[in-house]
Amino acid sequence: MSEDVKNQEAQTEPAAQEAAPETDVPQAGAEAAEQAPEGPDPKAALERLQALEQEVKRLRAEAAKYRVKAKQTAQEAEKAKTLEERVAEMEQAYQEMQRRAFLAEVKAEIMPALGGDLKRVEAALALAERDGLLTEEGVDVEKLLERYPFLKPQTAPRDAGANPPSGGKINPAALSDEEFEKLVARVKAGESVQF
Repeated sequence: MSEDVKNQEAQTEPAAQEAAPETDVPQAGAEAAEQAPEGPDPKAALERLQALEQEVKRLRAEAAKYRVKAKQTAQEAEKAKTLEERVAEMEQAYQEMQRRAFLAEVKAEIMPALGGDLKRVEAALALAERDGLLTEEGVDVEKLLERYPFLKPQTAPRDAGANPPSGGKINPAALSDEEFEKLVARVKAGESVQF
């Protein structure tokens, strides 16, 4: 039977080898050390690390340049904005000055028609502007006075005889010495004077 046992062992060995294919399993001992992969090369890793540090430094310097450029651009934009605002303010002030000059011309134009009363002239300008009677050529005074007759200058009503004017009568007692001398000179010149 020993031969039978040997035959059986021989038959099971190839079946076991077929069932379990060979794998690269590390073996213990010296063979395992020879077959184990080596770790990364320390010199190569150090060189790679130094290259990465240099790249980071370069990128930081580049980012700093861009930040400086961005800050300068922002400052230039602020200056340009400030200049634009100043130009706009100056244009607005210029337009306001032109308007004031125009209104002063219109006031001078309509003042005689309104009796020279400044308050009446200013009221007339405000009404003319509100009603659209104020144009680039000025104010149509006739239309303005037609719409607003209260703006016409008021003449003092004549007294109908209750208090007649003095009619040229002079009271010599109320005259100063100088006025009296002038009165005497007029009489000597032939002018008739009523007392």
